[in-house]
Amino acid sequence: HFLEYVHQQLEDMTSLKDQLYNQGLKVYTTIDMSMQQVAEREVAKHLRKLDEGFPNLPEYDLNKNHPNGIDPIDNYLQAGLVVIEPQTGYIKAMVGGRDYYITPQKINFYNRAVQAFRQAGSAFKPVVFAAMFNLPSPLVTPATIVRDEAWFAESEPGQRWTPRNYKNRFYGDVTLRTVLQKSINVATAKLMNDPKTVKLTDKKEGIERTIALARLLGIESYLPPYPSLSLGSADLTLLEITSAY
Repeated sequence: HFLEYVHQQLEDMTSLKDQLYNQGLKVYTTIDMSMQQVAEREVAKHLRKLDEGFPNLPEYDLNKNHPNGIDPIDNYLQAGLVVIEPQTGYIKAMVGGRDYYITPQKINFYNRAVQAFRQAGSAFKPVVFAAMFNLPSPLVTPATIVRDEAWFAESEPGQRWTPRNYKNRFYGDVTLRTVLQKSINVATAKLMNDPKTVKLTDKKEGIERTIALARLLGIESYLPPYPSLSLGSADLTLLEITSAY
């Protein structure tokens, strides 16, 4: 999957137009083969463990040796993984799915590390906090107190959005440091959306700041400008959210 990803990057380079297949190019990538082997092994190991929760599913490794290959592949659990070196942004390992070759003749081109869109969920919350902390005009600090209690926002007139905490528990007055540490939903939503909680000029400023920072971090996918963005309602690729971190 990584090689196919690199291949696609090369095809998208206008400077290589009409030269990619006839100039004897040498392409040096950032992949670390030892890390790649560990990544593939651990993804397979983890998925085998998850498979145990589906007793009616044929055993994947045995089915893989079937003369007709893995059939049907869509019934099996899948995963994606990407490893990035923080100092450089280099991709050191990438797993796009359980297998690349379904059979010697059939290839699973779908790369879940770069093509699959999933709601980021709580993984997006640090982007929200960073946007509120961001210089040169931070709106809050980690010591800012937020009231965690039942709350709702209106994305459109008459359309209420009511976030909930895990197990419907509320924490009362908490610092933002604690909100992030415990991944508290309602307090995070108020941080981005409630002018009474944070000194926002209007209820859209928090959304606009969050989207602006997400773009600076390299997130290119559509970010819905609604209160639910605070809890990761945007569909992102694994590569996008990992690169943003």
